Formats: sequence, structure tokens, C-alpha cells
Amino acid sequence: MTWLKDKKLVVVGNKYSAGFINEIKKYCKVQIFDAYEDGIEQIFKAMHAADFVFLLIGCSPCNHNVH
Repeated sequence: MTWLKDKKLVVVGNKYSAGFINEIKKYCKVQIFDAYEDGIEQIFKAMHAADFVFLLIGCSPCNHNVH
């Protein structure tokens, strides 16, 4: 997993995604957004700048899932 440490990861979820976030943070730097509290423009800007995006569908409102 050394190849992952130099990548930009964005995780969009909510407070229930802590288990996933804690696991992935062991391997790389992660920018975390709460889908219900952070602004959608801020989230989309970070998503476009990231190498990988994890959009946790069960933890996000529908308007995040259509883009």
C-alpha cells in the first residue's frame, strides 16, 4: 500500500462513516467531508482535485449522488 500514501483521497460521508475513515487513514492522507454539514461547492471542488473519491452512498443525501 505504499503507492497510496502519495495520493489525494476524499471521503464524503457522515458521522457513521468513522470506522471506514479510521481504517483508510492508516495508509494515506484523507480529506474528510460530512455530506450533511459541509457545503456542496466545497465538496465538489475537493472531489475534482482528488486522485480517489469515496462517496459513501448510504451516508450522503441524494443531491451528492447525481454528479
